[in-house]
Amino acid sequence: MRWGKVPWSVPWGTLLQGRVSKVKIGHLAEMRDDQHRFLVLVGRPPARLTSEQAAWVINCQPHDVPVLVAARLLRPLGDPQPNSVKYFATVELLDLANNRVWLGKVTNAVSRHWKEKNLRKADRISGEQGTAGRHELAFDRGIQPGLN
Repeated sequence: MRWGKVPWSVPWGTLLQGRVSKVKIGHLAEMRDDQHRFLVLVGRPPARLTSEQAAWVINCQPHDVPVLVAARLLRPLGDPQPNSVKYFATVELLDLANNRVWLGKVTNAVSRHWKEKNLRKADRISGEQGTAGRHELAFDRGIQPGLN
């Protein structure tokens, strides 16, 4: 499989045993042949992963990684600047990916982030259109309109 997509069911070891010569996951990144050959020789995944690669390991979207860092569920290596590339320890990610409780926290954090973001967007839209719909949004948040 030269430029084909690698399904999630392909284990990491299969990639390292040389059965896939060039890996392209989605349209985002690819592993060059020389990188792949080196990893086959070493027999293990790289020690640190980028945000995008970390997202692959825990099966989430790359744009969810900053959400998980903000929720303190993921910790980048070192003390990176806010606008720099963040790296994550592969060993730590693989351990966390096997922890059912942690995966539940990840799912809740991502869901909460998008729910709050959508509520802020709805508030902004309803603010432009008047106050119609604000009571429903407040009720969803557990706030009693007029009392808080």
